[in-house]
Amino acid sequence: MFTRRRVIADEALPLAREIGDPKLLAAALCAFAIVIGGDAMTMLEESRSLAIASGDQATLAMVLASMGHRDRERGDALQREALDLYRKLGDRAGIARLLFTLAIWADAADKRTYLEEALELKRQLGAKKRIYEILTLLEHCCDPLDWISAKPMRWSPGPGPPVRHFRLAGGMPGPSGRDRNVAGDVPGRTH
Repeated sequence: MFTRRRVIADEALPLAREIGDPKLLAAALCAFAIVIGGDAMTMLEESRSLAIASGDQATLAMVLASMGHRDRERGDALQREALDLYRKLGDRAGIARLLFTLAIWADAADKRTYLEEALELKRQLGAKKRIYEILTLLEHCCDPLDWISAKPMRWSPGPGPPVRHFRLAGGMPGPSGRDRNVAGDVPGRTH
């Protein structure tokens, strides 16, 4: 796949330069920086300059996020700047992507905060696969005490049968389809 992208990049980038549209070139440089390898940061720096000069905030946010992935020293600051731009633009998918990325490197408290906001955005977007991935990460970043006291939360992503998840992996559906907590008890039922 990367070989094919490299071939496409080798043809597309000179065309973007020839056309002379700074927005197009900024987007092309950012999109193909990942497949270029060693020159990626140089391409991203050029893309950043072009995006700033042309006022293309969407591409600038994408460039800053990409730079943040590659630059461990400035990565957090670059990604936070990208997140601020995505928020300003109202780009829910971009915001969720950045929150997910920030969560990977964050401490436990920030990780949960980032993931919960990303989860809400992905629910709004109906991105089921990403919802599952975020729920799985939320499960792994829980404090052990959360497992005992967490309450199940229901949601339905759209048409079809309701899907259940447990905010902090505090329970699982029982064989009858009723919710059960970690101890196996059905919430609300007395013994």
